[in-house]
Amino acid sequence: MVFFVKILATVIIVGSGTYSSEWLKGHWLSGRNSVLVVVVISVIAALAIVLVDLTSDNLGRMLSNPSVTIHTSKQGNEIDLSIKIKGSVDRISLNYPVPGTVTNFQDLNPLTDARTIAAKVIGGTVSSSVQSNLQMTITDIREDAMLQYKIFYEPSQQSVQVAGVERYEVVYAWEYNAEKIQNTEWNTVGDDSVTTEPPVQVMGAQIFDRALNPEEIRRLYEAGSPQRNI
Repeated sequence: MVFFVKILATVIIVGSGTYSSEWLKGHWLSGRNSVLVVVVISVIAALAIVLVDLTSDNLGRMLSNPSVTIHTSKQGNEIDLSIKIKGSVDRISLNYPVPGTVTNFQDLNPLTDARTIAAKVIGGTVSSSVQSNLQMTITDIREDAMLQYKIFYEPSQQSVQVAGVERYEVVYAWEYNAEKIQNTEWNTVGDDSVTTEPPVQVMGAQIFDRALNPEEIRRLYEAGSPQRNI
């Protein structure tokens, strides 16, 4: 559509410039001034074509921007996650906090709609874990797809609230004129509304029933958060 708009605008500009120069030569201008008029109108037409090209490129970029909408709902020990895509997206990455230990993950989509190339859990491997994060990456996404996933988890038995886990990150990428474009959004866990990036992001939390000695703290720090593929 943008290509046809550019052609139409170029035809209108060239045609208007040609008509204007001929009309001026025939009515107001002498032969000496007619050359100057043709040059001036040609320059104006060239500048207008460049402006149309820039404007149409921005319009095409804007029209190519996809929309990715996330909706989540919790029922018992399950989290239903749906991703509604409007437009064309090459890749989607999701980092979702889970209040407990993730036990299983299901991709409910046919291979013709999308392909989950990576799904892993950070944190949440023992009963004392109070929070973990599910990270997934999706590719080969069909245009205007509606994707469905299900997360199974064991809720934390600890009556502890962890700050910094009320938002989740969505990153999606697409291509326009061979240029790769990426957008990052943060959504609220409660209602999936778009929000701002949190000042701190917690990737996993675990409660100990005793004070750890310096050596145990050092080992935990060096090991980092446990990770496992699901």
